[in-house]
This record gives sequence, structure tokens and C-alpha cells, in this order.
Amino acid sequence: MITLELILVTKESQFADNLSELVQEMKKTPSRTSLNLTKDLGLNNQVLLIDEDAIANQPENNLSSLRTLFPFSLQILFVEAVQKKELQNYLGWGCNALVMKTDSIKKMKKAILLTCERGFYLNDNFKTLLNMPYEEEKVNLNIKGKQPQRMN
Repeated sequence: MITLELILVTKESQFADNLSELVQEMKKTPSRTSLNLTKDLGLNNQVLLIDEDAIANQPENNLSSLRTLFPFSLQILFVEAVQKKELQNYLGWGCNALVMKTDSIKKMKKAILLTCERGFYLNDNFKTLLNMPYEEEKVNLNIKGKQPQRMN
């Protein structure tokens, strides 16, 4: 099992402190996922935990820059927004997962692990809001190629 490298992209705030605590907790008690990541696959183990406030001034440019800096990372965006257009934009700009900032630590941890397993994650509320059933979620994942790709 490969240890995930959790990278925080936040502004100084109470939420950033909470996210930092979550990272520390996950480091202390490594959780197993059903996905067996190996170095041989060329997969990067970097997971960016991004606070929506940290990219708010230019979300598209900031997310693109992060993708350039960490090309094979998974990007998990923690949002307060629940507007359909905003959420669609975030997904279109390369986010692998959207998680509510108000979710419990347990739900956030679950979202991180499921994103690592599947390469893509939306909670049921976001799926409903975006009219995205599981079958479409799988197609979206495959078409947009949001999983880290094998390095040649």
C-alpha cells in the first residue's frame, strides 16, 4: 500500500485548521483502500486538498496552475458553493472531487479515500444537483480522463 501525500492548498482560516487536523489524523491511522496503488503503475500518490477560498480570485487559472505543478495528482476541492454552474465549472477545470466544507471529518475522510479508489467522487447531494447518476459519473470519469495517467 502506498502512503498518500496529502497537500493542503488553503488560506489561513478555521477551515484550514480543521483540514490540517484531518491530514494529521489520516497520517496517524493510515486507512486501507480497495485500490492497490503501486509505484510500477506510474501513479502519483499526491492528493491536493484545495479550499475554495484559496482559489476564489481566479478559480480557473488557479486550478489549471495546480494541475500544471502537480500533473498526476488528484484534486479535491472543498466548497461552500452549491450553485450548479459553479460546480460544473470546477469539474470542467479538472477537479476530481467536490466536498462540502460543512461535512463531518468522517465524511471528508471517506471522500478522500473514495476519490483515491475511483479517481472521481461526488456526494449524493452533488450528484442530484448536477443530475449525474452513477453511470454518467463513470462515463464522465472516463471521457475527461481525470484519473492520473501512466507515465511513459
